[in-house]
Amino acid sequence: MMKSFLASLFSWRRMCAILLACFFAGCAADTVGTFTRVGAARPPRPRTGTVEVFKTGQPKRPFDRVAILDGHSESQWFAPPTLEDVLPELMDQARAAGCDAIIEIHEKTLDNPGNFETRGCHFTAVGVAYR
Repeated sequence: MMKSFLASLFSWRRMCAILLACFFAGCAADTVGTFTRVGAARPPRPRTGTVEVFKTGQPKRPFDRVAILDGHSESQWFAPPTLEDVLPELMDQARAAGCDAIIEIHEKTLDNPGNFETRGCHFTAVGVAYR
């Protein structure tokens, strides 16, 4: 009797852990992005390369606009996506386009009336290369 009780207790704990893991995985944000070249193609930067981010203002150094960057994120339930969720994707796209910095970041929140589960946002930015 005690043995079956302990077995059911451990399986109950295991089931709760699996359900919690599925719940939190379902609340995670999915982020995708792309870029469109503006002007001459540039070689991509290394994946570990530094990309400066100017949330406001522009670099003081002379630069050329190289790409339009797009990042889209969707999350579920109580965790609406933010720029911080999309920024790593924008930086990856900037590196792929050969950019040194990101400027002119704009957000468009995607309203989906009637769907309370999924929240989305879309960010666009301009990728620049220093001269």
